[in-house]
Amino acid sequence: MSKHFCPRKVARIVLASTILFGVLSLDARIFTSNTGDQIEGEFLSASPTNANIKLVSGKVVAVPLSTFCDKDRLYITYRTIATEAERNKVLQFRTQATHTTKKSTDTLYQIINTWSSGYKVNVENLLSLPIGELTIQYGIFKLDSEEGAKKTNAGEIDDSWGQTKIDFIDVRNSFDFETIKMPMSSSKLKSGVVWAGGGKRQNSDALRGIWIRAYWKDLLVAEFKSSSRMDNDVWADSLRPPKISDQSFKE
Repeated sequence: MSKHFCPRKVARIVLASTILFGVLSLDARIFTSNTGDQIEGEFLSASPTNANIKLVSGKVVAVPLSTFCDKDRLYITYRTIATEAERNKVLQFRTQATHTTKKSTDTLYQIINTWSSGYKVNVENLLSLPIGELTIQYGIFKLDSEEGAKKTNAGEIDDSWGQTKIDFIDVRNSFDFETIKMPMSSSKLKSGVVWAGGGKRQNSDALRGIWIRAYWKDLLVAEFKSSSRMDNDVWADSLRPPKISDQSFKE
């Protein structure tokens, strides 16, 4: 055991404090080292190297994370993530639309352009701890423009859904990934050609935004919408939160 942990000394403090002050708080637990030594206290916070544990006496000790057993390190990670998720301080997203090269087709009446569009997503870890085992789910929304429409932005809203896994993001680092791409098109009538109903001569599909949900294990830790235009959109029923069988790290 690392000399910084001092399990036997801390155990004596905890025992004496229990006799003097009674039962520990409801948030107190027994922490076990990777060599089997134990201390009892309440987890307060964590840094990249230490966990701050409050003993019954009220004294706060900084214990190196490397000295905890695997289960307790996971518990500390869970408590940190769950607390920061309530403050929306786990992940930050930055998005940028990406497009493939347009392909033009010359027909008898109009010029048609086709391409694909999606997003490049930057995911930044805002925590004081590394984070991994992330599942990023997302939906991309576009306006499927109506040919010959009389109003700008007329058409139907189309969506496409996907997800990606992120194994690890270190403290204050970020991870980039690209989403799936949606097929896009635009058209423009040739000179002298008009729609029979008098609609607009040209139209173009357009991205409306991206909606992201991020999970650590089965815990929703962040949600992001790139545009308020998506406030009335609905999350896909087929894209459900991840399920895990072992919940012991929460105890």
